[in-house]
Amino acid sequence: MSATEIHNGCRSGVLQNMLMTEFAAGRLVGGDFTIFVANHKTWKDGVASVTLPQWLYNLYVQYYDLRKSMLFKKESNLFFVTSTGGPVRSDFYQDINEWMLKFGYPKLTSNGLRKATQTGAAEQSLEIQDLVCANLGHSKDTVIKNYRHKTAKQANHNYRAVQSVHKNIMALDHFRRSGDALFPDKIIPSRKEVETALVPLIGKDFSLSEQTYAAMRALRDQ
Repeated sequence: MSATEIHNGCRSGVLQNMLMTEFAAGRLVGGDFTIFVANHKTWKDGVASVTLPQWLYNLYVQYYDLRKSMLFKKESNLFFVTSTGGPVRSDFYQDINEWMLKFGYPKLTSNGLRKATQTGAAEQSLEIQDLVCANLGHSKDTVIKNYRHKTAKQANHNYRAVQSVHKNIMALDHFRRSGDALFPDKIIPSRKEVETALVPLIGKDFSLSEQTYAAMRALRDQ
């Protein structure tokens, strides 16, 4: 199960809920075996797909044959089951994580794997990004908001956005206190001209936002 999730980046719930009948209905395409799972977190958007490379498919076939021979008090159509026939837990990484922690590596989680996949995809073509989003069952907006690890480049971009907000707050404060001296005319000049006049007070990287400029004009009109 862990190998399957690593290969696909799917949620653990997809494998928890996969059925014997869904595996039996899977199809070989280009040497890989694809299974469609109906019961999963975002089922309203359609089925989830699980694709197995040949070596993993061979192991699944062996398990499938063994699974068909299992007899339980209460029959279940679930593909993966416990020794008593119940559903497996979502934290099926537990055994692997014992070894990961032993050798000083961070724990594996479904969310972490999905984030790692989407973070890597961000550096690829738009077509690849779209295909990865589709396979993981997310819209691009959801991916950008929740499913990418922050890179140094993104952190710097976020930092600059924060600095821009701070500098625009400072600019509006300067305008409130000394706007009449800086811009004596009733109608204040263009946004670019205001920005140029405030750069010595705010800093060379200052960029006057349209929203701050509109607030200045509103103050002048009062």
